[in-house]
Amino acid sequence: TQYTMTYNYAFEIISWLFLWLLVYVLSGRFLFSTSVVFLLFFFFFFSNGQKMRLLLAPLMVSDVFAVSELARQKNMFYRYLVYVVGAGVFLAAVSAVAWKKSRQRRIITENRVALLLGLVLMSLLVVANRAPIARFLMERDWFFNKVNPVMSVYQYGGLATLLQAAVFAPDYKDMVDYNRSAVQNVIKKYGLDAQMPAALPEEPVNLIIILTEAFTDPDEVGWKTTQDALPTFHEVRAKHGGRVLSPVLGGRSANAEFELLTGFSMRFTPANSIPYTDLIHRNIPSLARFLNKAGYLTMAIHVASLDFFNYKKVYDYQGFGMFTTLWDKAPKADPMGMHASREELAKLIIKASTFHAPFFIFTFPNYTHGDWRYDSFADSELDVIDPDHLLSADERPRVKTYINALHYSDALFADLIAHFSTRKEKTLIVMLGDHQPFLEGYRQKAWQRMVEKYRDNEVTKVLANYWVPVALWSNYERPEEKFEYSMNFLPSYLIEQLGLIPSGFYKLNRILRDKIGVLSWVVKDPDGGYSFPIPFKYRPLARDYELIQYDILNGEDYFGQLMNDERIKE
Repeated sequence: TQYTMTYNYAFEIISWLFLWLLVYVLSGRFLFSTSVVFLLFFFFFFSNGQKMRLLLAPLMVSDVFAVSELARQKNMFYRYLVYVVGAGVFLAAVSAVAWKKSRQRRIITENRVALLLGLVLMSLLVVANRAPIARFLMERDWFFNKVNPVMSVYQYGGLATLLQAAVFAPDYKDMVDYNRSAVQNVIKKYGLDAQMPAALPEEPVNLIIILTEAFTDPDEVGWKTTQDALPTFHEVRAKHGGRVLSPVLGGRSANAEFELLTGFSMRFTPANSIPYTDLIHRNIPSLARFLNKAGYLTMAIHVASLDFFNYKKVYDYQGFGMFTTLWDKAPKADPMGMHASREELAKLIIKASTFHAPFFIFTFPNYTHGDWRYDSFADSELDVIDPDHLLSADERPRVKTYINALHYSDALFADLIAHFSTRKEKTLIVMLGDHQPFLEGYRQKAWQRMVEKYRDNEVTKVLANYWVPVALWSNYERPEEKFEYSMNFLPSYLIEQLGLIPSGFYKLNRILRDKIGVLSWVVKDPDGGYSFPIPFKYRPLARDYELIQYDILNGEDYFGQLMNDERIKE
């Protein structure tokens, strides 16, 4: 299905005019109001463009709540803070000059209170009638598209997209026919109340997941290197692995982890949300909880601080038995000088694997996350080959550092394989990326080589930016397999790889995986292509999936009650 291109800026124009009118009423100065709103428009347009270029996502009101996460990345935070402060100083200076050069309009000052009350009343009426207004906008194709908000900016405008997402997007509580009976019908329809097997397989399989920050395959992105940057990963992936469609690009790693560990889809969460901080406030189904009930030790290990993304509470809500970090604990740092070394991380994973069998260990190494010290690998022979000279003098050391950081992460994979290949108990190690990097020069410059190919196909553009590689290694024989799934379908897949039968929510997850395979911002259609809208054939199934997800995360958790889940007793 091709995405229909429309350009309807009526709401955008009305929104900026309303902002101008508000400033005009408050100030009473025409030149001042016009100057300020024009500069705000310019800064907003520029900032929106920068975020879309780097992260394929427009500015949203909820970005304000992500500032605290950005602040922990000090180098990146201070770099952007300089831009914000500079823009603020420039705006203040221009505003001061415009204020002095403009005169107050007497008609405005004399009627300011009445005009302000009128604007406030108008705003309240709009908010009070947001549902019918949203329907009106949708009927005229003026309403933002949550599935592809970047296209919404092009089609409807940046401020229109921001305001519509913040004010007019329908609340999940407005879902039609959401009630206890609807949830019960889904459970019965798919037999989700079937019990899990009473016992583990005769030879249970241990599981290690390495979700690697900003992990890509340079060969697939379009770069050649002086030597193989991912020798271990390539060797394993050639037999077992494929591609996974991440829900994010360049940042918000917690959203990729959310899909990977829960099986829920970001497609069905509020626009621009971070479920770890916005939605998860009680015990929920997760891969950790499922395996914990099956008798597994479950543990999460980070190298960065657990103060990010509400990790400490969320891991508890997901049922992890233990979680820890090497942040400020390990004596040896990685070559970039940012985190505990791969040797320290491998040592802790191996130690944790001796606590109990079987075990599930989830780890999230950040070695491929900028900003780094860009002289970290200055003497390395591993470098990117750039015959077209796409990289600038500033970009080249950044890309070289990233390529070497990939190689360093690959060595962690090799370390774990070397150890567990000598162990008798069955072990499966999964390595994948959380998203592609926003690193300027690496992804954006390589993209130039593919512009012509993707110029008229927005779906393909999105796909090219969201695929990440995955490889599965085991110390026992498994049939060769290549697959392509969206991140949210990996939980049921991995449960089956461990010799267990997905049940409860993960039975529904498996059904969708078998029938659809990719259900993210893009959806795999019955003919094997991809589209933004959910194909008609899959809409009832996707609706049932969305209903259960909403019930568990936002609703009354009828699912847990009806399944007599142990979460109710905890």
